Amino acid sequence: QTTAGISVIDLSGRFMVANQRHCDITGYSLEELRTMTVIDITHPDDRPQSGDLLHGLKKGGSYQLEKRFMRKDGRIVWIHVSSTAVLDENGKPQCALGVVLDITERKNAERTNAHLAALVASSGDAIKSLTLDGTVLTWNSAAEQLFGYSAAEIVGKPLDVIVPADREQ
Repeated sequence: QTTAGISVIDLSGRFMVANQRHCDITGYSLEELRTMTVIDITHPDDRPQSGDLLHGLKKGGSYQLEKRFMRKDGRIVWIHVSSTAVLDENGKPQCALGVVLDITERKNAERTNAHLAALVASSGDAIKSLTLDGTVLTWNSAAEQLFGYSAAEIVGKPLDVIVPADREQ
């Protein structure tokens, strides 16, 4: 009932065991995963790095990274994976344990935020954002040109500083 996908792979990357959450994240049944390797379900652009990290597990290492899986239905799912070699009593790697979290929503939100930030930064309109009490949080270059204050000068200050003295109430 964990939110994490958990799997055990052999040293060639082939799935030995996976919990139901791991199957849900990938869209494959346990029986299907047992015929596959981690590289098989990794997004093609992420395979070289994943192959290098798998090689490190063979030497007893561990790693954490964000990468993409290709689900059975063809959709891309972003994951955070933490994997470590499982050693025998002599310190020799036997297999690897992986813990996978679905971070697709976070990655989509980051992409949306970056897109919006780029729109604001490149806009010819003066755009600022404020806290509820009127403190400036962001200030784009068009606002700098219109009001004469750089972002460094105004961010963190109350917006009242741009109001002329004869206009204050």
